[in-house]
Amino acid sequence: MRGATIAGMIVVNNPGTWSAVYPPLRHAEWHGWTYTDTIFPFFLFLVGVSMALSFGAGRESGATRSALVRKTVVRAAILVGLGLFLNLVGFLALHREHYRIPGVLQRIGLCVLFAGLIYLVGGARASAWAAATLLLVY
Repeated sequence: MRGATIAGMIVVNNPGTWSAVYPPLRHAEWHGWTYTDTIFPFFLFLVGVSMALSFGAGRESGATRSALVRKTVVRAAILVGLGLFLNLVGFLALHREHYRIPGVLQRIGLCVLFAGLIYLVGGARASAWAAATLLLVY
């Protein structure tokens, strides 16, 4: 699934010519959704699955909760830092008009941080409550 998501991301980001883009390769304006709008949620799903597998393996190997929290914070910081760095490189190399701070990797990093902390501190029950609360608020 990760490979298919990355392939989808490449197709969405490089649809050929931007003057004649196949409509499903554009984001929906406000209502509805297109194939393009599924790429980021797929990445978040994969991040969640990876975290669950990582936390399970960490607990089986005897890692403490604080060690897993520390690892999660470091992983989130790396994702945010990498996203900021890549956007800076693009800004400097491609002479873009603005430096984009809220990029995709930064958002994934924040999701890793919050979801990981909710699960590690509160457990599965807190995760279910957080998910239900977020859905109701949305």
